[in-house]
Amino acid sequence: MPSRKPQKSVRDRLFQFALHAFASHGYAEVSVDEIVRAARTTKPMLYYYFQSKAGLYAAVAEEAFGRLRAGYGPASNPALAPIERLRAFVRADFANMRESPDLARFIYRTAYAAPRDAPEIDYWSLFLPSFSSVIQIIEAAQAAGLVRPAPPPELALGLFGLIGVRAQVHLAGPMGSLLSDDAADGLVDLFLNGVALR
Repeated sequence: MPSRKPQKSVRDRLFQFALHAFASHGYAEVSVDEIVRAARTTKPMLYYYFQSKAGLYAAVAEEAFGRLRAGYGPASNPALAPIERLRAFVRADFANMRESPDLARFIYRTAYAAPRDAPEIDYWSLFLPSFSSVIQIIEAAQAAGLVRPAPPPELALGLFGLIGVRAQVHLAGPMGSLLSDDAADGLVDLFLNGVALR
Protein backbone atom coordinates (compact mmCIF):
# COMPACT_ATOMS: atom_id res chain seq x y z
CA MET A 1 0.00 0.00 0.00
CA PRO A 2 1.55 3.38 -0.99
CA SER A 3 2.39 5.69 1.88
CA ARG A 4 0.26 8.81 2.09
CA LYS A 5 1.84 12.23 2.28
CA PRO A 6 1.21 13.81 5.67
CA GLN A 7 -1.47 16.48 5.56
CA LYS A 8 -0.28 20.02 6.13
CA SER A 9 -1.85 21.71 9.12
CA VAL A 10 -4.28 24.57 8.61
CA ARG A 11 -1.64 26.97 9.90
CA ASP A 12 0.96 25.62 7.45
CA ARG A 13 -1.46 25.96 4.54
CA LEU A 14 -2.32 29.53 5.52
CA PHE A 15 1.37 30.34 5.80
CA GLN A 16 2.27 28.79 2.42
CA PHE A 17 -0.53 30.45 0.49
CA ALA A 18 0.05 33.81 2.19
CA LEU A 19 3.78 33.60 1.45
CA HIS A 20 3.06 32.92 -2.22
CA ALA A 21 0.41 35.64 -2.47
CA PHE A 22 2.42 38.32 -0.66
CA ALA A 23 5.58 37.45 -2.61
CA SER A 24 3.76 37.53 -5.95
CA HIS A 25 1.29 40.37 -5.53
CA GLY A 26 2.13 42.48 -2.50
CA TYR A 27 -0.03 43.15 0.54
CA ALA A 28 -2.96 45.42 -0.35
CA GLU A 29 -3.59 43.44 -3.53
CA VAL A 30 -4.26 40.20 -1.61
CA SER A 31 -7.46 39.69 0.34
CA VAL A 32 -8.10 37.48 3.35
CA ASP A 33 -10.82 35.79 1.29
CA GLU A 34 -8.27 34.78 -1.37
CA ILE A 35 -5.86 33.39 1.22
CA VAL A 36 -8.43 31.32 3.10
CA ARG A 37 -9.96 30.02 -0.14
CA ALA A 38 -6.54 28.92 -1.43
CA ALA A 39 -5.72 27.34 1.95
CA ARG A 40 -9.10 25.56 2.03
CA THR A 41 -10.05 27.00 5.39
CA THR A 42 -12.05 29.86 6.91
CA LYS A 43 -11.48 33.40 8.13
CA PRO A 44 -11.98 32.43 11.78
CA MET A 45 -9.07 29.97 11.41
CA LEU A 46 -6.83 32.69 10.00
CA TYR A 47 -7.83 34.97 12.88
CA TYR A 48 -7.28 32.14 15.38
CA TYR A 49 -3.68 31.58 14.26
CA PHE A 50 -2.64 35.10 13.21
CA GLN A 51 -5.25 37.54 14.67
CA SER A 52 -5.42 39.52 11.40
CA LYS A 53 -4.07 39.86 7.88
CA ALA A 54 -1.36 42.14 9.28
CA GLY A 55 -0.49 39.50 11.88
CA LEU A 56 -0.23 36.91 9.12
CA TYR A 57 2.07 39.19 7.13
CA ALA A 58 4.32 39.76 10.16
CA ALA A 59 4.43 36.00 10.85
CA VAL A 60 5.39 35.32 7.23
CA ALA A 61 8.22 37.84 7.51
CA GLU A 62 9.58 36.38 10.75
CA GLU A 63 9.32 32.78 9.57
CA ALA A 64 10.82 33.56 6.16
CA PHE A 65 13.98 34.89 7.78
CA GLY A 66 13.90 32.08 10.34
CA ARG A 67 13.88 29.49 7.56
CA LEU A 68 16.90 31.15 5.98
CA ARG A 69 18.77 31.10 9.28
CA ALA A 70 17.92 27.45 9.86
CA GLY A 71 19.99 26.51 6.81
CA TYR A 72 23.14 28.20 8.10
CA GLY A 73 24.09 25.42 10.56
CA PRO A 74 27.35 24.33 8.88
CA ALA A 75 28.39 27.97 8.45
CA SER A 76 28.29 28.45 12.22
CA ASN A 77 30.51 25.43 12.92
CA PRO A 78 33.80 26.84 14.31
CA ALA A 79 35.51 23.49 13.62
CA LEU A 80 35.34 24.25 9.89
CA ALA A 81 37.91 26.50 8.24
CA PRO A 82 36.59 30.06 7.85
CA ILE A 83 36.58 29.91 4.04
CA GLU A 84 34.57 26.66 4.15
CA ARG A 85 32.16 28.37 6.52
CA LEU A 86 31.72 31.21 4.01
CA ARG A 87 31.08 28.67 1.24
CA ALA A 88 28.56 26.86 3.47
CA PHE A 89 26.76 30.14 4.18
CA VAL A 90 26.39 31.10 0.51
CA ARG A 91 25.44 27.53 -0.50
CA ALA A 92 22.71 27.51 2.17
CA ASP A 93 21.40 30.89 1.02
CA PHE A 94 21.32 29.76 -2.61
CA ALA A 95 19.69 26.43 -1.72
CA ASN A 96 16.91 28.22 0.16
CA MET A 97 16.26 30.52 -2.79
CA ARG A 98 16.33 27.62 -5.29
CA GLU A 99 13.96 25.50 -3.24
CA SER A 100 11.63 28.29 -2.13
CA PRO A 101 11.64 31.15 -4.62
CA ASP A 102 8.56 32.63 -2.90
CA LEU A 103 10.62 32.96 0.27
CA ALA A 104 13.32 34.89 -1.58
CA ARG A 105 10.82 37.07 -3.46
CA PHE A 106 9.04 37.93 -0.23
CA ILE A 107 12.31 38.87 1.51
CA TYR A 108 13.51 41.07 -1.35
CA ARG A 109 10.10 42.73 -1.68
CA THR A 110 10.04 43.42 2.07
CA ALA A 111 13.60 44.74 2.12
CA TYR A 112 13.62 46.95 -0.97
CA ALA A 113 10.05 47.92 -1.78
CA ALA A 114 7.59 47.45 1.02
CA PRO A 115 4.21 46.64 -0.52
CA ARG A 116 1.48 49.27 -0.44
CA ASP A 117 -0.33 49.44 2.91
CA ALA A 118 1.78 46.60 4.34
CA PRO A 119 2.47 46.62 8.06
CA GLU A 120 5.93 47.92 8.82
CA ILE A 121 8.50 45.16 9.13
CA ASP A 122 11.77 45.79 10.95
CA TYR A 123 13.85 44.25 8.17
CA TRP A 124 17.14 45.12 9.85
CA SER A 125 16.36 43.18 13.05
CA LEU A 126 15.33 40.16 10.96
CA PHE A 127 18.48 40.41 8.81
CA LEU A 128 20.90 41.15 11.67
CA PRO A 129 21.49 37.53 12.84
CA SER A 130 22.60 36.50 9.32
CA PHE A 131 24.75 39.60 8.96
CA SER A 132 26.34 38.99 12.37
CA SER A 133 27.13 35.38 11.38
CA VAL A 134 29.03 36.53 8.30
CA ILE A 135 30.89 39.16 10.33
CA GLN A 136 32.01 36.44 12.76
CA ILE A 137 33.20 34.23 9.90
CA ILE A 138 35.14 37.15 8.37
CA GLU A 139 36.71 37.92 11.75
CA ALA A 140 37.81 34.27 12.02
CA ALA A 141 39.26 34.46 8.48
CA GLN A 142 41.14 37.64 9.39
CA ALA A 143 42.50 36.04 12.57
CA ALA A 144 43.75 33.12 10.44
CA GLY A 145 45.45 35.54 8.03
CA LEU A 146 43.14 34.58 5.14
CA VAL A 147 41.40 37.93 4.63
CA ARG A 148 42.99 41.38 4.58
CA PRO A 149 42.48 43.73 7.50
CA ALA A 150 39.39 45.82 6.89
CA PRO A 151 36.24 46.49 8.91
CA PRO A 152 34.39 43.14 8.95
CA PRO A 153 30.94 44.78 8.54
CA GLU A 154 32.14 46.47 5.31
CA LEU A 155 33.44 43.17 3.96
CA ALA A 156 30.20 41.41 4.98
CA LEU A 157 28.16 44.02 3.08
CA GLY A 158 30.25 43.30 -0.02
CA LEU A 159 29.46 39.59 0.20
CA PHE A 160 25.75 40.24 0.72
CA GLY A 161 25.80 42.59 -2.27
CA LEU A 162 27.16 39.81 -4.49
CA ILE A 163 24.59 37.36 -3.13
CA GLY A 164 21.71 39.81 -3.56
CA VAL A 165 22.48 40.76 -7.15
CA ARG A 166 22.85 37.13 -8.23
CA ALA A 167 19.63 36.15 -6.44
CA GLN A 168 17.64 39.00 -7.95
CA VAL A 169 18.83 38.20 -11.48
CA HIS A 170 17.93 34.55 -10.91
CA LEU A 171 14.47 35.41 -9.58
CA ALA A 172 13.77 37.83 -12.41
CA GLY A 173 13.90 35.14 -15.07
CA PRO A 174 15.39 31.88 -16.26
CA MET A 175 19.13 32.45 -16.36
CA GLY A 176 20.44 28.93 -15.86
CA SER A 177 21.89 27.67 -12.62
CA LEU A 178 22.78 30.99 -11.03
CA LEU A 179 22.14 29.56 -7.58
CA SER A 180 23.95 26.21 -7.79
CA ASP A 181 26.53 25.07 -5.23
CA ASP A 182 29.24 25.66 -7.86
CA ALA A 183 27.92 29.18 -8.36
CA ALA A 184 28.03 29.73 -4.59
CA ASP A 185 31.66 28.58 -4.44
CA GLY A 186 32.53 30.81 -7.42
CA LEU A 187 30.90 33.79 -5.74
CA VAL A 188 33.00 33.22 -2.59
CA ASP A 189 36.14 32.97 -4.75
CA LEU A 190 35.25 36.23 -6.49
CA PHE A 191 34.63 37.87 -3.12
CA LEU A 192 37.97 36.67 -1.75
CA ASN A 193 40.12 37.28 -4.84
CA GLY A 194 38.45 40.25 -6.48
CA VAL A 195 38.76 40.91 -10.18
CA ALA A 196 42.02 42.85 -10.44
CA LEU A 197 45.15 41.20 -11.82
CA ARG A 198 47.86 41.01 -9.17
